[in-house]
Amino acid sequence: MSKNKKRIVLSSLILVMVVALVFVARSVGAWLTDQQETDEVTLQVGNVEYNLTGTSNLFVTSPVVPGQNLVEDNELKITNQSNVDSQIRFKFTATYDNTNMDSSFTGDAVADELLLTTFDPVWQLGTTAGLEGYYYLNGEGGVILANTTVVNAILTSLILDGSKVGNQFAGKEFTIKFTFQAKQADHLTWQDAGSIDFITGI
Repeated sequence: MSKNKKRIVLSSLILVMVVALVFVARSVGAWLTDQQETDEVTLQVGNVEYNLTGTSNLFVTSPVVPGQNLVEDNELKITNQSNVDSQIRFKFTATYDNTNMDSSFTGDAVADELLLTTFDPVWQLGTTAGLEGYYYLNGEGGVILANTTVVNAILTSLILDGSKVGNQFAGKEFTIKFTFQAKQADHLTWQDAGSIDFITGI
């Protein structure tokens, strides 16, 4: 998978009505029964969509060594293509097999602080209760306006810390994953979205 172009479309399945209902008042004319209807009204549902594109030597096939920047010259970027105001965040995880290793190594490379990472400054780590562990574009309350196509970089540095990753890591495989979540900005908080399955929807 080295240097292959990646394109991931993120759609949240969280919907918003973008056309207001207009009801026409009707009077009831009969003494016992009558029926009236409103004029026909069409509702159009908005779309939350982001594209992740680019190549990176994060997907190298050869063994890596401590001190090597795994995303050097990376081009991983995310672009908003939503037609409603939206918000996006991601969780970064890195795991490894800690079998037969010192008990101080948990298998969670992030918790064990084995990686030196630098994310683009537009991504800020959440600190509010319930929002921790995610990086938010322009902060926890950051809103990306509808039809805004600004391109944002994600990760600029990812390095195995040679002061912590010694000989017992030889041959170990690290699994690195980004989990992105996007939602409409209006009428749905991140806390409320916590009970929603972003893959299958409500």
